Amino acid sequence: DFGFDPRALELQISCRPECGMPGSTVTVTAAMDVPLPVVGSVPGLNLAPVRVDSTSMQKVERFG
Repeated sequence: DFGFDPRALELQISCRPECGMPGSTVTVTAAMDVPLPVVGSVPGLNLAPVRVDSTSMQKVERFG
């Protein structure tokens, strides 16, 4: 919706102890560098994009 290139998204998935194993924990992290709106149009300011990320952890159900 905001015009970001989906190829710029960095997605990391990790599991402990093993993916898909009942009771294991799955962690997903999504990150992207996002330019600041309006600030880029201010003369004399050349700010780098801001790193935006989010992490979520879920347990695999006990019975798979």
